[in-house]
Amino acid sequence: PSVRKISALLNHSGSRRDVEYKLSTFGIIVEDIPVTSTGVVKTKEFHRWIERRQSKETILMQMRNVLASTSSIFSPPVLFLEGKVDLPTNRDVLLGVGKPVVSHLGNKTFRNMVETMSPKWEACASVYEKNELVYQVIRNIQDADGRFLKKNTDDDWWELASDLEAREKTNKLFKNFLHKSRKKK
Repeated sequence: PSVRKISALLNHSGSRRDVEYKLSTFGIIVEDIPVTSTGVVKTKEFHRWIERRQSKETILMQMRNVLASTSSIFSPPVLFLEGKVDLPTNRDVLLGVGKPVVSHLGNKTFRNMVETMSPKWEACASVYEKNELVYQVIRNIQDADGRFLKKNTDDDWWELASDLEAREKTNKLFKNFLHKSRKKK
């Protein structure tokens, strides 16, 4: 069976900034486009994602074969993929440093949420009250189907961060906003 590709090509003229502005009016986040300022396509991350995807699909195929031949639920492929994420969603909060983490939409939402609640956090009289606000932020992210993810440097997959890591990240962000607000005064 042959597969036909259908594509649409829009031609835009003008400077790079004009084109970026036009793309942003369509809701496209220009910073997320994998192209350098000289027009060279960045393929390194894309190839990594393809490798992870192929690995995941191979494991899932092995899992299907194992499950088809036995009644065992706990096969090795299931255990390997548990908690592994190949592509974070826009609702996920990424743990780590660097521009890709800072500019991730889930992290921006997370920062806005913490910044909005920072005056409450600063006014808290006890550590218990501050922890309640931290838990509230984490629940808000999770209620919106978001997860706290960290990158596993061994296999390049994203993994679910522990509750402790999520609390530490949230607490640290509250403290950063507190430090910034005191600096402005």
